[in-house]
Amino acid sequence: MASPSVKTAGPRYVAELTAAVGLYTILVLSRPWLLAQGGGRAAQFLVKLSPIAALVLALLVVIRYYRRIDEYAQRQLLEVLALAFGLSAVAAASWSFLTDVGLPPLTTDWVWPMMAVCWGFTRGIQQFRNR
Repeated sequence: MASPSVKTAGPRYVAELTAAVGLYTILVLSRPWLLAQGGGRAAQFLVKLSPIAALVLALLVVIRYYRRIDEYAQRQLLEVLALAFGLSAVAAASWSFLTDVGLPPLTTDWVWPMMAVCWGFTRGIQQFRNR
């Protein structure tokens, strides 16, 4: 029988990751406005680097979740992450060739969200396959 922490790991993970991704989105979208407000060099420096804090927070959320779940769920998570990493790596590497046919260049701001979409996509496939 699973311990209470294992049983609540999923909902806590979703809530924590949603908060981290929400913070990342807010920080990325507010950066241009905050930078336009001026301020000292230190403030501008912190504004420019602020999304990194949300990315680190998201990583910590995933690590905490991994430590809370059982071995089978750990294996599933690692499988999904490996597939998502591979898919997003192919997509990011392929994008440079797609710019040759007229698509705009991909900035690194979109790599993490693209990885998250690949992660969700591969998780959906895994859940469908495990039915």
